Amino acid sequence: MGFHENIISDRKLSEKKEYIGIDFFKFFCSLLVVNIHVKALIIVNSDLDFWTSQVFCRIAVPFFFMASGYFTASKINSGKKIAIYIGRLFRLYLFYTILYLPETLYGWLKQGMPTWQYLMRQFLSIGINVVLWYFIALMIAVLMLYLLVSRLKMRAWQVLGMSFGAYVVGVLGQAYYKISLPKPVLGRILQFLYQFFGTMENAFLFGLFFVALGYYMNQYARQLNSRFGLGVILLLLVVVSVEGIFTRQWALKGEHAMLLTMPFLMVVLFPTVASFHMSLKWKNIGLLLRKMSVLIYGLHMLVDFYLLFFFNSILHIPLWSNPLLHYLVLILVTVTLAFMIVKVSEKKKFQWLKNLY
Repeated sequence: MGFHENIISDRKLSEKKEYIGIDFFKFFCSLLVVNIHVKALIIVNSDLDFWTSQVFCRIAVPFFFMASGYFTASKINSGKKIAIYIGRLFRLYLFYTILYLPETLYGWLKQGMPTWQYLMRQFLSIGINVVLWYFIALMIAVLMLYLLVSRLKMRAWQVLGMSFGAYVVGVLGQAYYKISLPKPVLGRILQFLYQFFGTMENAFLFGLFFVALGYYMNQYARQLNSRFGLGVILLLLVVVSVEGIFTRQWALKGEHAMLLTMPFLMVVLFPTVASFHMSLKWKNIGLLLRKMSVLIYGLHMLVDFYLLFFFNSILHIPLWSNPLLHYLVLILVTVTLAFMIVKVSEKKKFQWLKNLY
């Protein structure tokens, strides 16, 4: 099928000139993100659903951040290139914000209009929809990485160490929330962070660390052994799973986006995927999947809203009462829509659609 005969590449990360494996894995990660929001397997077993949606699928966003950090390294000393990249991210954020406005307005009409202060905080820190926080976090994280490395002349390991400390605080405020909150000093710090950011999943406590980790791997690729076996990945996945299950009783609202053991899994997983060798004949497919992954991530909650309206209000079919069927239909429609947008955007009069990916 064009893959290298070995499951894991025998090529070091520093020797790579193409990263088709990352493109394919980004597409896979976009499907994982959809399941985080749909929880497809809850109809089968609540414990199995918890593991899939709150543990396994949580590798997706750290991988996205790391990939961005890895490729940001080539332009980290150019303020102009960083500005162009952040501008592109802001354009994505702005276009998706506009797309989600009708759904958001519909929700406000049903539940009441929020205050202007709330709206400003949402727009600047979280976004008006649950998927939009990532674009904000990535913009800020890349800007912070540029300022720390290029302007303050910090070494990669220094940025990594500092951001890991912030990440640990975020983990304590999420996966270990119920045992951290009663601590006098720590509890007050966590309450302040929640009041200020609205979530622990933000650029400062989450995004910067994984962006810096990707950057670090680019800078020290020659010293990294990218030839990890599947056994090591599976072992670390078990370790992450144990922590996720163990902290289930302590987590805030059952969320496990941030776990102490997740970085160790990502340190092994990312270079393994990045160094995976695929024939160049898969390059165009990889590029297509890369574009589609952005669209799937950005559009799936919007597609879900309109599908729900169509099936419930027009057809009077309670399709979403079956989460597994819900997930499969949502994936089918969103992936098809993403493919169509990429293809149509290749035509000159529809090139504006490229603003969505």
